Amino acid sequence: MRKEYDYQKIEVANRAEGVLVEYISCDCGMLAERIRWKRTEYKCKSCGKQYKLAFGGQYIEVKN
Repeated sequence: MRKEYDYQKIEVANRAEGVLVEYISCDCGMLAERIRWKRTEYKCKSCGKQYKLAFGGQYIEVKN
């Protein structure tokens, strides 16, 4: 399970509080940032990997 962070890069402990997740942890160790026009997709600027929020709260890697 990937760690989730808000816009201040503070880890989100309970997503039920209504906090918008801006960043998630990437496989490379950096943070993948939310793509602005896509609410549930994230992209890592370091390695270029993209992730999408799937059913059940898991993030899956999107193959390009």
